Amino acid sequence: MIRTTTRALLVCGLSALGLSALGLSCATGSDPCDPNPCVSPPADNCVAGVAQIYPSTGQCFSPGAQAECTYEPALVDCADTGQFCHEGVCLADPCDPNPCVSAPSDGCDGNVVVSYDETGSCEITEGHVECSYAEASRTDCALVGDGEICENGACAVSVEPCNPNPCTEPEPNTCSGEVASVFPAEGNCTADGSSFDCSYVPVVLDCSANGFLCDAGQCVPDPCNPNPCNSPPTDTCSGDTANVHPTWGVCVNNDGSAECTYTSSPVDCSATSLICDNGLCVTPGDPCNPNPCTSPPADSCNGNTAETFTGPGTCTDSGGSPECDYPSATQDCTLTSEICSGGSCVPAGGGAVFISEYVEGSSFNKYLELYNASSSAVDLSNYSVEIYFNGSTSVSATLSLDPVVLLPGEAFVIADDDHTLWTSPGPDQVFSASFWNGNDAIRLMVGITQADLLGTIGDIAEWGVNKTFVRKAGVLVGVTSGTSWDDTEWTELAVDTHQLGGHTP
Repeated sequence: MIRTTTRALLVCGLSALGLSALGLSCATGSDPCDPNPCVSPPADNCVAGVAQIYPSTGQCFSPGAQAECTYEPALVDCADTGQFCHEGVCLADPCDPNPCVSAPSDGCDGNVVVSYDETGSCEITEGHVECSYAEASRTDCALVGDGEICENGACAVSVEPCNPNPCTEPEPNTCSGEVASVFPAEGNCTADGSSFDCSYVPVVLDCSANGFLCDAGQCVPDPCNPNPCNSPPTDTCSGDTANVHPTWGVCVNNDGSAECTYTSSPVDCSATSLICDNGLCVTPGDPCNPNPCTSPPADSCNGNTAETFTGPGTCTDSGGSPECDYPSATQDCTLTSEICSGGSCVPAGGGAVFISEYVEGSSFNKYLELYNASSSAVDLSNYSVEIYFNGSTSVSATLSLDPVVLLPGEAFVIADDDHTLWTSPGPDQVFSASFWNGNDAIRLMVGITQADLLGTIGDIAEWGVNKTFVRKAGVLVGVTSGTSWDDTEWTELAVDTHQLGGHTP
């Protein structure tokens, strides 16, 4: 029994001619056997009177990135039925009718064309058919024309084997250390009668001369030149030993990528009567050396008075622990007819009407609450709500507000006209237009000026699905510029809960 095995490295995107010749096709996934490429079995044949009949689909194995096909034939001994084997088929008399009707192609015997009779003689030898064809004619090409030669069974005018240049298959480029040998795409052709020889003279490049590396016969940049390893780990302590890392690490080229190694050096702080703290040797018992007061509090509002902090602060040893005092400055925003928001004085009035609550609940329970944080009444007829659906950068829907005068400290609620969550006393204005669904940016406009923003324009992320957001106390002005919101200014509530109808600034 003959088991036929073929093997090929399947590389999609290359010519399929080589694969089909081996009975393979290119797999589309990471497994070269999925789908099974083994669909071209060998031709059925005879071995010592036994018919070898191959299946149409073979077995595929994938050792690594190669597909290996095995076709295991079924065996039929024609002698068991008193028959003869011919081309994988058992026949009673394989010579009747005469199968020898495919004469060999005309060939060359030196410079002589040899042709054969179309019908040959059939003989049965050791259980299988053998065909023999007698020569029909012989033609000396030298007598046919001026200098003709026999090629592929025919007389042909001799041609220059190097014209056009057949030398177009150079060997792969190579590396020897950092020296690249680059072979030309077209080599030198030398004629030898009707045959030819090819030679390829490589160009030798010293990649290191320009600070490059040699990789697969090409000069490529060295990822370690200049050294990118300038971000060492944080120094640490092991007891009273400081583990100090160098500013510059050691760079190793790892398959074209820089790999950095920082080897720390131990420093025994106790050798100089010091202790280790955060990777530094410091005086024992002094929590203020070095000064840890480098993170002042965030600027804040006390009513309409803005308080700002600066650093570094003053450190005081409080029982072995540092106690920080940061200098601050205050500003009464009312002296400039402004209000305090986020620790800064900002203009009051139109810009101080902002979105104070957002609801995206079940069904059509969608609400938006506006709040007047200024000290003046505001006419809402100048205001509108723009909605940007599904990450769009263009306005998808615009909701114009009623000509309502919103007094200082009052809230104004709009809603989808099919809402059911808050019906008493209910919203101040409803719309039949499409509302948001959790992945849409919402922008409050006063005229053509941005007064506030929820979500990020152009981003389809589902930031507000089945959520309620309430503006935190102390935020007294909306996002008046840019295309992204500040989610740190909001408190999130569970779905279908709300604080609509009023706001605590």
